[in-house]
Amino acid sequence: MDTMRSWIFRGVGNLMGRQGDKTLAQAKAALVYDLVGDALSGARCYWDMGVLAMDGSQITEAREQFKRALSLFRKADKADSIGRVLRRLARLEPEEERRRNLVRAAAAAWATTGRRDLMAELDSAFRDWKR
Repeated sequence: MDTMRSWIFRGVGNLMGRQGDKTLAQAKAALVYDLVGDALSGARCYWDMGVLAMDGSQITEAREQFKRALSLFRKADKADSIGRVLRRLARLEPEEERRRNLVRAAAAAWATTGRRDLMAELDSAFRDWKR
């Protein structure tokens, strides 16, 4: 059932995307995912909308979409994606201590995955996060 539901709603999102504004299509798809209760698919939609907002220099909107994605990735218990969203939020955070806390949270999420490559990426992108 879950696979079929995901397939149906991915198709709806793709169809709306071909018919016009991709951001609007993804927003509609995210709403549908929220209504159905598929946390992982909804999280992915919000992630994509955050990326689109960043690409359009809409930083406040990007933060809001990434926070929505984070909430749903946590619900779906996807540590790799939780870390990825926290890293993105850290990149958007202007306040140093908050940024450090977001990076620490990303590191904590990724520590559960055993992915040393992701931890190394944090070290290179955020040199002072361990202070």
